Amino acid sequence: VRQSAYCCIALVVLVLMWPVLQAVNNLSRGISLRDFTAAEEYVQAVHDQFAGKGQGAVLVSDWEHLTPLWVHHYTQGAPLSEQDVRLVYVSASSPWVESVQAHLDEGPVYLPDYRPSVRAAGFRLVPWNGFYRVFAPGTANTNPAQPLDVWVDQQIRIFGYDLPETTVRAGDHLELVLYQTAPEPVSGIWMPYAQLGPVEARWTTDSRLLTPDWLPGEQVVERYEVSVPFTLAPGQYPLRLGYSDLSGGRPELALSTGGTAVELAMITVLPSERVPERVGQPTLANLDNQVSLVDAWAWAGTQVRQNNWQEPINVRAGQPVHLLLSWQALTAPRESYTVFIHLLDEAGRYVSGHDYTPLGGAAPTYLWFPKWLPGQTVLDPYRLVLPADLPSGTYWLQVGMYGMTSLRRLPVVDSTGNLAGDRIILGGLRVE
Repeated sequence: VRQSAYCCIALVVLVLMWPVLQAVNNLSRGISLRDFTAAEEYVQAVHDQFAGKGQGAVLVSDWEHLTPLWVHHYTQGAPLSEQDVRLVYVSASSPWVESVQAHLDEGPVYLPDYRPSVRAAGFRLVPWNGFYRVFAPGTANTNPAQPLDVWVDQQIRIFGYDLPETTVRAGDHLELVLYQTAPEPVSGIWMPYAQLGPVEARWTTDSRLLTPDWLPGEQVVERYEVSVPFTLAPGQYPLRLGYSDLSGGRPELALSTGGTAVELAMITVLPSERVPERVGQPTLANLDNQVSLVDAWAWAGTQVRQNNWQEPINVRAGQPVHLLLSWQALTAPRESYTVFIHLLDEAGRYVSGHDYTPLGGAAPTYLWFPKWLPGQTVLDPYRLVLPADLPSGTYWLQVGMYGMTSLRRLPVVDSTGNLAGDRIILGGLRVE
């Protein structure tokens, strides 16, 4: 008992001292934004998509995406013509869904990124040259860059795909946009998957328009990413596409090509420009080649557990459980991520939990630009108070991250480079 108490005290002292230690570490690394060009790249993407096209389009945007355009307008004297695109500001008084609905009849409506509230309102969000174009259900009319004619189990037709890049560095992501349709309703949940040489990406259903929700004959366009492992050797690898029936438990469905996967392209994998020190070392999880969960400690009273603990922590309903997560940035995060701490029952159902920006908002992964530096470690404490009426039994703690804007969870990349879900089960709690 005394040893456990000492461990708890040591963890508390470490949490209190960590901000000072981290500040010293960051200063020693040197911080510079000279190579950060996201704002300029976004301005260029907007001009490439709309300038001089006469679409009469509407770009519905938040403040973060409009600011670079305003700055470019007033400093470079290069405004966008409303004959090409009109900029619409989303505010608290005019949220995303209302803004889309108000302008849908004026011309094609675009969003700068994926917005789950617009999808939840019934609209279709179609990836469109780095943007998302909004369509009413069943009205999307698209032309894939690479036509295809492959049927999945005689029910779903893949009629094309976009593959913007065929060269990628180890540790980066390969973007794939799939164009699909089904002439008749599909009762089960069917999902595509990809294979890049020895690496397999089994995507989750998170933030997708699932097959039971497809309208007969409508064009469904979804964007997927293949996380290329840091450890994948340079070379040429075939990119293959397959389909699985998640509801029916069929991991591979027959294609009209005669097999269970069709080759889309040959991908050239180049060496990573910077292999993180953590790669190859034991960790709890690699989240999308961006963030590593290095360690996790949990304690209640004098009971302390670490990482994937096998012996449950004995607790009472209403008792607080403390959790300390050690994150390390593998690369500069691509957006602001929210950490979720969820308590699940034995059937895997959500019971309670917290969703927070790291360090309660004090250490976001991204705010206008990446805030976590490659190699930086962040100690992230949480306090989860169990519900006072929680029935006795065994429960499980799961953690992970999701995009603050997209709400999409970061996939877990296993030691072989394959996708392995989108959550980490730390261990159990036994409520007595």
